[in-house]
Amino acid sequence: LFYLKKIRPEPFFLGSVLWIAIMITYWFALPQMIYRKSSTFQHKFIVHINDSGLQIDAEIGHNSWPWESITHYVESPNFYHIYFNPTNFFLIPKYAMDTETLKSFVAILQQRVQKK
Repeated sequence: LFYLKKIRPEPFFLGSVLWIAIMITYWFALPQMIYRKSSTFQHKFIVHINDSGLQIDAEIGHNSWPWESITHYVESPNFYHIYFNPTNFFLIPKYAMDTETLKSFVAILQQRVQKK
């Protein structure tokens, strides 16, 4: 509309600035605020993998899941997303493992769980 001279430059500029501010808030500020407030993201944990399943030990407790309860996994650039149902998943960061451990983890995942 600005190119066709249907609106003046001031409203176009204001709309553009508001749109950019909303996108910065949504993509950067909001995740940072949620991350800082939630104690779940602040705990350190240890993942144990064995024949029976996956076990997570954290400062506040532990939990384990048999391989049958894991429906699938997704690999992203920085994480492995381990899904227990369509809305419940656990993130395992890649940076927390050395190369050899990561290779063995992926091999076990490929054997036990389907990739989506």
